[in-house]
Amino acid sequence: MTKSFKSQMAKIEKDIADSAEKTIRASSISLLSAIVLATPVGNPELWNGYGGKNYRGGSLRGNWQVGLGSAPTSTVAGEDSAGSATIEKGTGIINNFNFGDRSLWFSNNLPYADAVERGHSTQVEPYAMVRTNVQNFSKVMDKVAKVNKI
Repeated sequence: MTKSFKSQMAKIEKDIADSAEKTIRASSISLLSAIVLATPVGNPELWNGYGGKNYRGGSLRGNWQVGLGSAPTSTVAGEDSAGSATIEKGTGIINNFNFGDRSLWFSNNLPYADAVERGHSTQVEPYAMVRTNVQNFSKVMDKVAKVNKI
């Protein structure tokens, strides 16, 4: 193998890896945003006495976390009813993703997150924050991959 050919192949390999990482990052940011924004924010009119008088909605939405290489296991204090701070924080983590991390995790460790995902909340239609958006993920990834020429 000549040095020129070897360097050309190395550049092609690097370009492909860069494009793939960009695709994963952009698609993951899109998925995170969709999940966060699909997460309901507490509505006092629907609580039927739950939550207490000092409850402030947005805890569930604000507890979405992103992990590189492993899933986050803690919870987040406070609320983010708009979801923008949660998306911004997650985007910062996702933008550091590389193939060496091998996995990218989204988690919400509040004890009632799974119940809401499975239909406990009347505010979530069609009764899934994650499942509905994951089903659409391949379409999003296909669009981003075309932009990144993969």
